[in-house]
Amino acid sequence: MKIRINKGALKSFLCTILLLFTAVGSFAGKSDSTSTKIIHMIGADLRPGYLFPTHEFFKGSNRAGQRMNSTLSGHLKYGFKFSDNTYLGRQYPHAIQGIGIAYNTFFNSSELGNPVNVYLFQTSRIASITSDLSFDYEWNFGSAFGWKKYDEEKNPFNMVVGSKISAYINLGFLLNWQMTPSTYLRGGVGVTHYSNGNTSYPNSGVNTIGASIGVAHFFGNNRENRFSYFPSQNHALNSYITYDLIVYGATRKKGIFPEDQSPMLVPGSFGIAGLNLNPLYHFSNYFRAGISLDLQYDESANIGKHIANTYIPSEPEELRFYRPP
Repeated sequence: MKIRINKGALKSFLCTILLLFTAVGSFAGKSDSTSTKIIHMIGADLRPGYLFPTHEFFKGSNRAGQRMNSTLSGHLKYGFKFSDNTYLGRQYPHAIQGIGIAYNTFFNSSELGNPVNVYLFQTSRIASITSDLSFDYEWNFGSAFGWKKYDEEKNPFNMVVGSKISAYINLGFLLNWQMTPSTYLRGGVGVTHYSNGNTSYPNSGVNTIGASIGVAHFFGNNRENRFSYFPSQNHALNSYITYDLIVYGATRKKGIFPEDQSPMLVPGSFGIAGLNLNPLYHFSNYFRAGISLDLQYDESANIGKHIANTYIPSEPEELRFYRPP
């Protein structure tokens, strides 16, 4: 796998990191470090990766006529954790959450674009290896903006991305080394998935796997050793049931599969709404489990059984449907 790095973009990325560290350091230096309850963090990651060839477009069926198998992204993140003089800091001493922004290249900007990710993230320790080294996880969830979507005339080869905005999901596993009391070097591997959730077609998805190398710096009252052990406390949290309720709504495209004909995309979009109820028993401060009740309304359900045309037309715009009694 060959990774091509744009030197100008890399220099701009590093300069931005330096300015961001300087600005946050100046802000944190003015705060009262003896009374703060929140510890701020600024981080930066560089993530080269391998692009899975899940579609002919990536295998060379594109305007450039070249195989696409690599990606590179730069990430800037702001996060925070609760200090050890707070209840949440004592209960979850290693949890860090915040927001991030990333710039991506797949080395074919004219057909795929260079999307920018805006996302929420959380990272925490899975296991301590030594006093200065831990095995951590990190997840990212957000949106990617700026794709070059499929266009029958302007971008006909890109049968992968059908919208300018897609969802962005990433899960990584990292080794986290505490170089100084406030600075950490992090490296590991992660997988990424981009999809618009069938809100528009095409939607083949973009999937990558790659490495990650980065640094995180904490500001404020970060005197405690992040890898110190906090014993689990007996608390009412361990002995009761809580309820998670999720209500959601979305739109989707729908395809039908007429007999003896090619699949056909139904014009327009269809609404989806639902809820998810989860009674969860607290086994500990870090683990809950239970049953789940899911209800969903899908406006496009069984639409293929309600075609009003006496024959299947050749053009989707000619399709007609009837409502069941």
